[in-house]
Amino acid sequence: MIVSKDNKILKAVRFLNSKKGRDEKNQFVIEGLKFVKEIPSAYSIDFFVVSENFKEKNEEILKELESRAEVHIAKTFLFNQLSNTKTPQGILAVVNKKIYNFKKLPLSNGFFLIGENLQDPGNVGTLIRTADAAGADALILGNNCVDLYNSKTIRATAGSIFNLPIIEVQDVLEVIEYFKENKINVLAAHLSGEKYLYEVDFTQNIAIIIGNEGNGISDAATGKATSLVKIPMIGQAESLNASIASGILLYEVVRQRINMV
Repeated sequence: MIVSKDNKILKAVRFLNSKKGRDEKNQFVIEGLKFVKEIPSAYSIDFFVVSENFKEKNEEILKELESRAEVHIAKTFLFNQLSNTKTPQGILAVVNKKIYNFKKLPLSNGFFLIGENLQDPGNVGTLIRTADAAGADALILGNNCVDLYNSKTIRATAGSIFNLPIIEVQDVLEVIEYFKENKINVLAAHLSGEKYLYEVDFTQNIAIIIGNEGNGISDAATGKATSLVKIPMIGQAESLNASIASGILLYEVVRQRINMV
């Protein structure tokens, strides 16, 4: 039983609640029973922490956890101090990151999404969830996107963070050049697009760039894109939310490819 806030396990979790800690340890924290139970076997779990209250009510679940990794029991008030939620469920897991290289992704009939400078955790989480649902092969995040392993981002993915390769890079321009060199059309969602998305052939190898919520795609990335596509804007709104725009684009890909699955 962990009874002190200075316990090394609690210190380790607190360290992972910071981006510096997550980057240094290549680990992240998943909190909540549903999320913890969704962690696939392909992901290595370092350890679990559960509250004393959780232990008393969930002995059978505790046995399941122990089959995967070490379980540490903490006084409930100490667990609650670790939690990033308003109503802690009393269970978290420390998970080892899976590190992907965009240059090792299978490219045949590829369907990729590139996020540039996306700042809202909810948008990025929704983007991941939608990309997963639409069957994207990978999501690449770069140019100062919000931290993928931020607790708000993870919650917004609703578990989809585990279901597709997500790759964090420093500069998306390198990714765009690599895709173009490998005959993947790189499309930028842009108000100045030459074509509406319904006029584009999405059955070929493609990568779609989604830009910053306020400023859109950078001029540099726009200039590197194979072509620009736009979403019809019939009303008075000047732009769409990044996750909504990406959902429209992704599901046009699904519509065109549905009979290819």
